[in-house]
Amino acid sequence: MLHAEVDPAMTVEASHRLTGIIKERVRERLPGVDSVLVHIEPHAAPDGCAAGGSGSTIDA
Repeated sequence: MLHAEVDPAMTVEASHRLTGIIKERVRERLPGVDSVLVHIEPHAAPDGCAAGGSGSTIDA
């Protein structure tokens, strides 16, 4: 299972699109992988508060 921390203000729709991208990239790089589970959770700032932001980054 992969965990992806996202901007807490991200919509459910945007989060689902992001998981689709993550799954696609994992399968491209690891052809033997049949199933990918991505758990989305809100990103928290180091002080424990939810961090806000306006963009998303996928490093692959």
